[in-house]
Amino acid sequence: MDFDVGHRIAETRKRAGVSLDELARRARVPTAALTALEMGQPANLSTAAVARLARELDVDVSDWLGPPVQPSEPSLFFRQAGVPDFFDVDRASVVQALRYARSIATVDELLGHSYKRTEFAPVEVGSDRPYEQGYSLARRLRQALGRLVEPLESISAIIEDEFGVPVFAYPLHASHLIALTAKERTSNLAAVIVNRNFPGSRRVDLAHELAHVLFDAPLQDIDYWLDLDILEHDSRIEQRAKAFAAEFLIPRAGLVQNFGPAQDRGEKRNSLAASLDLARRVGAHFRTPPELTANHLVNHSYIAEELREEVGESVTVPPFTGPPRIEMLHRRLAEALGAGLITQMRARELLGLSARDPLPTTVNPEP
Repeated sequence: MDFDVGHRIAETRKRAGVSLDELARRARVPTAALTALEMGQPANLSTAAVARLARELDVDVSDWLGPPVQPSEPSLFFRQAGVPDFFDVDRASVVQALRYARSIATVDELLGHSYKRTEFAPVEVGSDRPYEQGYSLARRLRQALGRLVEPLESISAIIEDEFGVPVFAYPLHASHLIALTAKERTSNLAAVIVNRNFPGSRRVDLAHELAHVLFDAPLQDIDYWLDLDILEHDSRIEQRAKAFAAEFLIPRAGLVQNFGPAQDRGEKRNSLAASLDLARRVGAHFRTPPELTANHLVNHSYIAEELREEVGESVTVPPFTGPPRIEMLHRRLAEALGAGLITQMRARELLGLSARDPLPTTVNPEP
């Protein structure tokens, strides 16, 4: 038995609050051999003896023999600068999100889950008219989802269930940070975080982040796309992501099917009353907020350019709130526990809990 196994046994034993002598006695293992193993020294222990140690600590022996789940320790790379307090205050939230993403990937492998994310590769942003590229990528994605024209329900559900990327809402401290996407280059893991302290449309924020998840390649071991409410940070990558979000939420084909071609609008394009009415109906149909709705209708020539600001500020669209969702890692762990693929101890490890911590009821509803 090697040191890595011994180290994991020692960690599990300490989390369970069991002394080395007590564990050795209960598992019928020589104390000296267990001591040597935990210290990384040669130890003559059979596989059966290690299995008894695992049973006494309520873990699956494969948890010790398989690859460990290591937390990420990112060194931050800013695709956009200007958030001086992000590294110091909010780094732990990103580390936790990526650790959860790794835990989800571990459980997904056991469950045999596969996702559409493997069908997409990063696309270099065009040097000219990046918004047209954003439109094209959004249409391509809708085609892959088999949903060319209809309104979309929960965007977080699409990101998690179709692409296997967890979504988190954390109270971040950086005052101009709306949302971010974090990726690991070697593992291809990704996580999306929206700032719970920042007001706005979560549907737009998440659709925007989905563009980063699928189409932006990390340049560092761990890379970040920070979406800010500062205009000077509107890079070509951000222009593409904004256009992607608009077309993904309001597909042009859906506009034509439900509201007719833009050229049929005629003089209504220049009428404030007609433009407000159209923006209200489109926003209600596709569940999009006023500003994005107005901008997209102007960009697709349904509304005159000079009415953009007034329509965006004046139209009222009821906010869309989808049903609450259980955190993705909790859902996957509940599925794996129900299928008998992991132990409760392993579920605690993947959640970063100690042996004494109860599992959340969303993971294990049993008392």
